[in-house]
Formats: sequence, structure tokens, C-alpha cells
Amino acid sequence: AALTARVRAWLRPAGPPGTAAGIVVAGSLPPGLDTALPARLAAMALDAGVPAVVDTSGEALGRAARVPGIVLAPNAAELAQLTGRACDDPADALDAARGLLANGPRAVVVTLGGDGLAAVTANGTWHGRLAEPLTGNPGGAGVAAVAALIAGLATAADWPAIVREAVALSA
Repeated sequence: AALTARVRAWLRPAGPPGTAAGIVVAGSLPPGLDTALPARLAAMALDAGVPAVVDTSGEALGRAARVPGIVLAPNAAELAQLTGRACDDPADALDAARGLLANGPRAVVVTLGGDGLAAVTANGTWHGRLAEPLTGNPGGAGVAAVAALIAGLATAADWPAIVREAVALSA
């Protein structure tokens, strides 16, 4: 209840400097937390005219997928779990993402590991990847990509620019 109240205060339409220009709900939920919370927080943001990205998994991702206007940011494995479809290669993942658009998401941005990421919307698909794979610890790459997504959405950037920035920041 306290978190919901605080988010609602950040989303005030004519709020003071520092109020939300976009909201990201990300990560795993602690045991016992209502799996509808990410969807509710995102819906609050969208109702206030603020873009919302949800990057979670399981039932919470499924609930968020039914929020009209939301941007979902699953990885290929989370997308496969959500849709019940194999997402072993980029083409399969893109088909699975397209299937979600009828339920209400504005976009599904699926991370594809070494194959980069793709934004799927009703108006098209934009795929970006590095020219050469990087080696090292991939920890934090998805979080960086989501930061680029919300920054681009908050400034009304176009999808090609958002995808470029997400790929660059995730590297």
C-alpha cells in the first residue's frame, strides 16, 4: 500500500520537478507479494499519461501483458514461458511477441542474448544487435536495455533510436 501511494504521488499530472517521466517495474517478486502489483503500477502510470515498462517473469508478466499500452521487456525464455511457444531462435521469439500484441501491449521488446534485441509493435519490428559479440559477464545487460527503453519512451523517441540505444547501453 505504501509503495502504491508513493508511485501515485510521483505520477501526479502537474507534479513538482522529479516526478515520473516514465516508470519501470522490474525484477523478481518476493514470495507472498501480489503478482498483480506490477500490472497495477504500470496501469497507474499509463492512466497518468506516463509510459510504463514491465520486466518481470511468470504470473506477474502474464498479468502485465493484459494492460493496454504497456511495454513488456521479457527475455526469450520468459517470453516462451508466457506464450507457451518455443523461442529458441529470433524468428520464433518475434512470432511469439507479435501474438501478445492483441492483448493490449504497446510493444514487446524481447532480449535475445547474443542475437541482440527486438522491439515488436503493431506498426513494425526493429531488431538491433552488436556487429561483433562481446565476451564477459552479461549481468546487468537487461537492466541497461530497459533503462534505454524507458528513457526513449519518456522522450518520445522513435523505435529505431530506442533499439539502437538499448543495444548500445546493454553492451
